[in-house]
Amino acid sequence: MARRTFLCVVLTISALSRLCEAGTTVKSGTVESVSEANKTITVKFAHADHATELKVPLDAPIRYEGASSELGALKPGMSVTIQVGSDGQAERIFAHKPKDNTTTSSTPKTPKPKTSTRKTTKTAKSSKTGAKTHSQKTDEPNPFDSLPVMSTPLAGLKNPEPKGSTASKGGWPCFLGPNHNNISKEAGLLSQWPQNGPTLAWHLAGLGQGYSPVSVVDGVVFCMGTPENQESVLAIGLDGKALWSRQTGGPVFQEQHGNGPRSTPTVDSGHVYALGASGDLICVDIKTQSIRWHKNLTQEFSAPVPQYGYSESVLIDGQKLICTPGGRNATIAALDKATGAVLWKCPVPNSPGAAYASPIVAEVGGIRQYIDIVSVGVVGVKAADGLLLWGNDSLSSANVICSSPLFIKDHVFASASYGTGGALIRLAPNGQGGIQSTLVYRTLAMKSHHGGMVAIGSFVYGADEQVLTCFNLETEKVTWKSHSVGKCSITCADGHLYVRGEEGPVALVEATPNGYHETGRFTPPRNNTGPAWSYPVVAAGKLFLRDQDDLLCYSLK
Repeated sequence: MARRTFLCVVLTISALSRLCEAGTTVKSGTVESVSEANKTITVKFAHADHATELKVPLDAPIRYEGASSELGALKPGMSVTIQVGSDGQAERIFAHKPKDNTTTSSTPKTPKPKTSTRKTTKTAKSSKTGAKTHSQKTDEPNPFDSLPVMSTPLAGLKNPEPKGSTASKGGWPCFLGPNHNNISKEAGLLSQWPQNGPTLAWHLAGLGQGYSPVSVVDGVVFCMGTPENQESVLAIGLDGKALWSRQTGGPVFQEQHGNGPRSTPTVDSGHVYALGASGDLICVDIKTQSIRWHKNLTQEFSAPVPQYGYSESVLIDGQKLICTPGGRNATIAALDKATGAVLWKCPVPNSPGAAYASPIVAEVGGIRQYIDIVSVGVVGVKAADGLLLWGNDSLSSANVICSSPLFIKDHVFASASYGTGGALIRLAPNGQGGIQSTLVYRTLAMKSHHGGMVAIGSFVYGADEQVLTCFNLETEKVTWKSHSVGKCSITCADGHLYVRGEEGPVALVEATPNGYHETGRFTPPRNNTGPAWSYPVVAAGKLFLRDQDDLLCYSLK
């Protein structure tokens, strides 16, 4: 099959997807009535003078609070986002619970504590009997239950301009770390672990559902979860104490492979930015703990929620916040980080949807760009104005693309699972203010699913499906493989790989192409029976492991 391309100069209108040709639109509104017998739904769309009746085809996907549902489950008063075809039929429906006007206040509320069977456990000793320690049950309240929370923010919240605009320094301010390369700047860490692993510093339960890894800045740990059954961004002290939480305003996303948010909060200039799985994006002032602005990507950019939920972690670059709505006219977008105002929108030809990876920033020949993954491949977008610079669809055969791309010496390496493999792409200025991309090669030696990769020199470390692998980009050869931990997620710090198997084991491995050298291993106690998919994070001399409702912190010095 001929390889498709994203290069604008060779695309014609006839190459656009059925979605573009059909003139599909996405509208949001409130349900007025539903007829199962007639297969219709009547909706009062925003800014419309009257309600609209839409035919609902039998095969139209319907999701209620993120989970698959049926037309009969939709009731008057529910909020809906509907993908409407040119024939006036509802092609896809996303429904949410009716908004409670009594909670739409900008004033934090303090709910009554609720009894929980979970416990915050602290210890300064090695976790030799950790499983027993963590399985203890008490009647202590969930640590987030008695903290201030905020309801869905009002659309008219004032957005004062910040003083200064400097990125957070040090720590782990965002997904993949300060340099967006999945390598921590920590040094002086244990190069070999005791028999039972590093010392457990503390364990915090009560985060709720979700796969969100943590970010760590200025002594505060941030992640996302669903305490009180509300999608929220959570703040935790380095001592393991819950500090505060703020609701995104979105529903708890539900999907058979796991519920809850997937994104890592991004911290910058005294603010934290969090993207919920249904597209709710909030900016929280860390000092005042107030929500400065809120947007919903599906409503703002007429974009459908990805099948497995929005999973990217937004990128902050100077004054810009970069996100991937996956809308027809806004595949990628830049927002003003202070106000949420749209700075530019980049429509990628063929209108691909959002993938499940996160964008990175790079410069080639003096041209600053954002390298991003969309549903059919990898693209480069000019930072200044959102112009699409280049694209490559070598990963288009993958059902989903989850691992973020790597940028190595004017080259991009991207990889996907489902038998797709990796692609090395060379970038160079084209002499006309743009970028020329050239596919160097494709390889089946690195098929990264969702555990991420690390590049050190010309060597890439990551899970090739179920096998931890070291791959040489220059020779296109595998230098070593290990089945030791199985399918895994990965990060790097102080010359070592921190490898977390999805079944639970964690290994410390020397980051060297000279063979697999494991210098420590332990299995953290688990209350979750599902896979451990959240990336490990090394920051502030600690190892952080998120496991759904639980967050474990280990001392590495």
